[in-house]
Amino acid sequence: MGSLSLDQVEASEGYTLHVDLPAQTVTTPGGRVLQFEIDHFKKQALLQGLDNIGWTLSHSDEIAAYEQRRKQEAPWLY
Repeated sequence: MGSLSLDQVEASEGYTLHVDLPAQTVTTPGGRVLQFEIDHFKKQALLQGLDNIGWTLSHSDEIAAYEQRRKQEAPWLY
């Protein structure tokens, strides 16, 4: 698939692209479909609307379980 140049975008006022993140494609107004690569982890975070803090908080149950285990394994740390 070809690439998209900035000249093409600047040449058309109101130029819009359709980005389909799940399919990893960009569609031009003329119907040309371009594929792009994205890291799987980053893709999932974007699809779920998670930033780094949100992703960490999504694991709060596992974090709490780890902390509970750790308190029993090394109570002197707490």
